[in-house]
Amino acid sequence: MPNTILSPDGRQWQVRRRLVPRLGAETLPGRIWRRMKDAADHATTGVDVGSGCVPGSFSDLAVLAVALVLLAAVIFIVIPLLAAIVDLVILLLLAVLGILARVVFRRPWVVEAAASDGQRHQWRVVGWRRSGERCREIARSLAAGVVPPPDTAGP
Repeated sequence: MPNTILSPDGRQWQVRRRLVPRLGAETLPGRIWRRMKDAADHATTGVDVGSGCVPGSFSDLAVLAVALVLLAAVIFIVIPLLAAIVDLVILLLLAVLGILARVVFRRPWVVEAAASDGQRHQWRVVGWRRSGERCREIARSLAAGVVPPPDTAGP
């Protein structure tokens, strides 16, 4: 949970432990929308209507209309939804595996302090508990108006 601190110079700081790398402008809803659009574009590129197929009666037209509606629902709703669900499951699995790898291999957590004016500082801290303590120390320092220097000593 991020800590929000107001420094004496009036800047608002948010101190937190980053669990996953930043995506920048790439967000999860944007990725899902792009995949849905790509799947829909890919699914409609090879559609061939055929030639010489003329329905004989009104019931044939109704069956054809229902079939087209169902086909459109599968192409524009079901396939992109399945792709989004699979993407989300893979993303969650990678996040869990990444956290486990950090713990098992003692990889450092990134503690980040971000100011309201866009200024950012980062510290690498090994250990979940120790990184939480470091977050609180940095928050206290920023509240006092001091930006702590980056850690130079290893674990």
